[in-house]
Amino acid sequence: MSESAQTGRKGSLLVADEGRRKASLAAMTQNTTGEIKNPLAGVPKDQLLQDVDLFAEEHHLTEIRDLLRKGALVAQSPAAIEHIVELDDTDRQVLRDEVTHKWRHPKTLYFTITLNSIAAAIQGWDQVPSIHLLSQTLLT
Repeated sequence: MSESAQTGRKGSLLVADEGRRKASLAAMTQNTTGEIKNPLAGVPKDQLLQDVDLFAEEHHLTEIRDLLRKGALVAQSPAAIEHIVELDDTDRQVLRDEVTHKWRHPKTLYFTITLNSIAAAIQGWDQVPSIHLLSQTLLT
């Protein structure tokens, strides 16, 4: 019995039928430009939202189901956020800010990244003598 028959989700984005899978593989082999196409483009809205609801239930994320639905709709049409009726003005502003203020993050995030980078450099410097010693031992 196929996986889609077992889960009862034939036609779902999460579990595609065999014909759809083969068509998708054929399309990938014909993609000579390397362009990645949006996998959600062309999926009917009701199917997309149904898949999000199933995902939320399966992964115990029902408390954030509405956010997941909004995220799926934005992922499907990122350039059309002004026309997604499920988004409110606050949602749209947050999405606009992601584009216009890419580097607006908490200072602690930058501090953490800087500290981890310095720690990685120190660890590398610390390992150089032992690597050098090991290579000399192996060569002799």
